[in-house]
Amino acid sequence: MRIRESKLRRIIRQTIVETYDGEGRPNWDNEEKLRKAGKFDKSNISKADEEEAAAHIKYREDLRKDYERKLAEIEKLKQDRNARKKGERYRFDESFSVYSERGKYIESSDGSLLQLAGMDEPKIIVSNGRERGSLVLHRGGRIYLQTNRMDKFFSNLKELCDYLNQNNFEYEGIDDY
Repeated sequence: MRIRESKLRRIIRQTIVETYDGEGRPNWDNEEKLRKAGKFDKSNISKADEEEAAAHIKYREDLRKDYERKLAEIEKLKQDRNARKKGERYRFDESFSVYSERGKYIESSDGSLLQLAGMDEPKIIVSNGRERGSLVLHRGGRIYLQTNRMDKFFSNLKELCDYLNQNNFEYEGIDDY
């Protein structure tokens, strides 16, 4: 027996109504119960209708996952805001870390491996919103950060990474001219 399109729409509409609470938010527990109970009986549904229903269920599942991911992001932002209100220093992760002191390599938060080069070679560009600057290896092996507000020398990569992380610098790219 083939189900007509109007009957299938009514079944889907009924399922949607049963899976959402009165305020338009998804009721995930009820949706799982309906899925486990076999809301769609395979003997009553043609192959095309079955595929359409499966696609609709997958779409709703993707929406649910997206909704939960966004809730987690919002919760993380609330924790950060509350920590700042309390005066705590709260950071999600470190932006820069020392990869190799010997070869003058640092690693940025996106996983890029950056090598500090001499004054005549391409520079590493960093920024924190207010300041924009470049990192180079100065004569004598000292690390030089030149920004639009100030210039600063560092004796080792650990000191440089600590400074960049404290001042919320982020890696922007390579200045290769």
